[in-house]
Amino acid sequence: MEHQELVYRATATAAVVDPVAAPRHEQFSRTVVPDAVLLFQLSALTYNGHRIHSDRRYATDGEGYPGPVLHGPLIATLLVDLLGRTLPGVELTAFRFRALRATFDGAPLTLAGRRDGADVRLWAMDANRSLVMDATATIARA
Repeated sequence: MEHQELVYRATATAAVVDPVAAPRHEQFSRTVVPDAVLLFQLSALTYNGHRIHSDRRYATDGEGYPGPVLHGPLIATLLVDLLGRTLPGVELTAFRFRALRATFDGAPLTLAGRRDGADVRLWAMDANRSLVMDATATIARA
């Protein structure tokens, strides 16, 4: 069963959400730099035509962002991919994620995690180690 809570922000203002420091002591990590091609591919795959993810001029001039915004589900998918690369063949039995901070194309995004038995904490952070997404996964015990 899937449960989603989507939150859309109001027009950009000078208010900035204070960053939350990402956890330390990751056991595994990978850095990616999402680009316009990746954002376009996910938008096409998910039928998400919102220009905030693909149109630089609209994202910057129309919405006040520094560039196209990464899709939350893209970051979540990258975290699940990190888990699969790190623990190949494991069975994912549960996955929950929460986006905490916007991030943009062209900016390095570090995906990280730490395993404790069947529980895995996963997170994504920006170049300043600010938490972008926090997630938990449960894997079947082998």
